Amino acid sequence: MELDLARALRVPGEPQAFDLVQFWQPLEFRGETIALSEPVRFRGAATFTGEGDLVLVKGDFHAQVERPCSRCLAPVRQDVDLQLEEAYSRQADPDGERFVYAGETLILDEMLQQNLLLRLPMRALCAEACKGLCPRCGRPLNQGDCDCQATQVPHPELLKWLQDNEEV
Repeated sequence: MELDLARALRVPGEPQAFDLVQFWQPLEFRGETIALSEPVRFRGAATFTGEGDLVLVKGDFHAQVERPCSRCLAPVRQDVDLQLEEAYSRQADPDGERFVYAGETLILDEMLQQNLLLRLPMRALCAEACKGLCPRCGRPLNQGDCDCQATQVPHPELLKWLQDNEEV
């Protein structure tokens, strides 16, 4: 997503409204593919402050992501609505609190993707009461019990290892 700042840079302090819509390719995050089931939308205003090269971007971001349920792998759609306020400058900020732009164009993708990924729940669940998959045959237990008689409980040391090595 790109935002042309030509008008905003000529008139410091005056917000330049925008309404951007774009299809995104799936995102990879922590070994998980996050698909976007509809175009993302970012609507707001960019303001050249007149203080050096600082541009403030404020707006409302909407995306609908589709991820697998972390228990049963069924697809889960989640609406993500964010109110964003970010700063851009032409030079990198030593604290990393500003995004960088060049010329008269803001490239918004990195900023939007970072905000989206940081605000997603760690795990997607199709339902709070999701029963997951049968550990023996892989049948979704939300559809009913299976006939494989998977009665063996994993060894307690294996469960402790899995908990200790779980991604945070």
